Amino acid sequence: MFDGQARKVIEFYKDEAPIYDTLYHDPIARISDEITWSFTEPYLPNVGMVLDAGGGAGGWAVEMAKKGVKVMLYDLSPDMLREASKKIDRHSLSDYIEVGQGDICAMPFRDEEFDFVLCEADPLSYCVDPGKAVREISRVMRPNCFFVAGVESTYFRAFRALRNGQPLKEVLRILNTDTVPVQDENPPFNVHTFTTTKLERLLNENRLEVIKLAGKSVFASAVPYDVQDDIFEGEEKVSLLFEIERKICDDSSILGLGGHLHVVARKSG
Repeated sequence: MFDGQARKVIEFYKDEAPIYDTLYHDPIARISDEITWSFTEPYLPNVGMVLDAGGGAGGWAVEMAKKGVKVMLYDLSPDMLREASKKIDRHSLSDYIEVGQGDICAMPFRDEEFDFVLCEADPLSYCVDPGKAVREISRVMRPNCFFVAGVESTYFRAFRALRNGQPLKEVLRILNTDTVPVQDENPPFNVHTFTTTKLERLLNENRLEVIKLAGKSVFASAVPYDVQDDIFEGEEKVSLLFEIERKICDDSSILGLGGHLHVVARKSG
């Protein structure tokens, strides 16, 4: 039985799932993906079993399986998993990727079953209780293995609210509650956001030692939507944008302003 938040997420992705892969091809999304993979691939095991927790339409599961590891793709949305299954078949990776539906806050897997866990594209932000999700993730990980995740950024979402002309009370509410609407127009539910301090504390409480933090993206996400096409038009500009973002994304003095936060942690022995 899924809770109210989970049911809302499932309903939300009924419409999103068929077009999900087409929604994120703008330069900022591409740069974010580049940063994600550059801070994920080096930590993948050479062999073993990987959990893609909240893996959605399977894009990262496919990339990891191409490296030769077995992947359990586990997600709340049956519609997203349906799209993932199509992708797995297209890439002939059914021997490497298994698909399962469920909530990352209560997973059916054994203790210490996985050699690596990825939780990318904000499952920790979308779930009803990030604390429960992180406890579950830590439980199913083997000691000394790596956990990699992406989450919504509190400071970026507060900055975006201010930039978009929302009332100052709303900006303060975001900073005080670490919650924001999932989308700007007619939002069906709120999601959790994180500062670097809050994220690191949550992971440390669950035997996950943070070894890397990055913002994705930092400068580019701050550019207003109505001028992004002009500033980022063309492959040459996208390449320069990636060079800029790669240079600053893990600078601790600024990464908290990134549109999303990327974290790499290791489970203690």
